[in-house]
Amino acid sequence: MTTIRGFERIASAFDPMEVGLAVTALEGAGYIAITPGLRINQVIPHSSLALGPIPILVPQADAETARALLRSIQTGSMEVLDHQAPDPEEDEIELPEDRSAWSKVLDVLGFGIAGVSHPRDRLSIDGKAQRQGEDER
Repeated sequence: MTTIRGFERIASAFDPMEVGLAVTALEGAGYIAITPGLRINQVIPHSSLALGPIPILVPQADAETARALLRSIQTGSMEVLDHQAPDPEEDEIELPEDRSAWSKVLDVLGFGIAGVSHPRDRLSIDGKAQRQGEDER
């Protein structure tokens, strides 16, 4: 795991596009976000599973609020205060649904038979439960 003094990992993803979107949202909200390993993942994308997920780091003082921002974006519960009223004629954008249980079962079977697995396709936001599990080790 990457550690940079004064920064804390708040999320990670295998897909550089997911990381880029999350960093753009964080920077748009005024956070400083760094992504060690993003460039090497873009240079050799065929090795992304071997290199592991790309972490998103923010200053430790901003970690909890940055996590909350990413969670609100991911769940669709974010409210924009200085926003114009939506145009009723525009189509609404639907958020991607979580993969179904059947899809996950097929993924495990595919990995067992062929040794290849579908990479995680969503941003994984670190939380208190995950950090507590790391502290117990």
